Amino acid sequence: MKRVNIILCFVIILASAACISLPRLNLPSIQSQPTTAQPIIISPTAEILLPTEIPATLEPTATPLPPTEESTDMMEPTAIPDLPTATNTPTPQPFYPVRVDPPSYLPNFTHAEQGCRWIGVGGQIFDLDGQPVQGWTVIVTGIIDGEVRQWLGLSGLNTAFGPAGYEIELGDTPKETRGVFTIQLRDAAGLPLSEVVTFDTFDNCQANLIMINFVQSKAISKLYVPLNTK
Repeated sequence: MKRVNIILCFVIILASAACISLPRLNLPSIQSQPTTAQPIIISPTAEILLPTEIPATLEPTATPLPPTEESTDMMEPTAIPDLPTATNTPTPQPFYPVRVDPPSYLPNFTHAEQGCRWIGVGGQIFDLDGQPVQGWTVIVTGIIDGEVRQWLGLSGLNTAFGPAGYEIELGDTPKETRGVFTIQLRDAAGLPLSEVVTFDTFDNCQANLIMINFVQSKAISKLYVPLNTK
């Protein structure tokens, strides 16, 4: 053990002597190389050239279709059924059970005091058996000075003409007219019993009363459709 310590001491002494006797060595300084910047390589940009002329548009070419085979079998025509023909519905004819007798012209005998200062129409109404009928309406229509006017009379109110007599005063002066006045007979419900008949008047004091009678010629029980209700 003592021997080992002696050896260690000897080694330490030798090392110390070596550090003192050895000259200082000047080691050359190593200079670092400056960092060289790497060049940036820029790739050339491709130049885009625009066409100076627009190419003409190509027109589509029609591609011919292959020919179709014509059928040799002819189609037989289909029979068209007969269409039903429209039947014309007959227009119902007006039914007038009462006829209008032609007018007769008399002097005014129902209003003798008025004489020629009166003009009107009057008469009677008879049924199928010739018996007087009361309660039917007589309508006279006329155009006076451009105005349409109507007068009403009821059978049975003027017995001067008979039990079913009627009378309608048209004015106070006889006048001559053509196609101005019409007359028609209607029942109590207002339905026409006769057609519309036109009568004339005269500027004559001996003809200022127009007599028009109505006579039933057909049974009224038959259904009728009035077409003219003037």
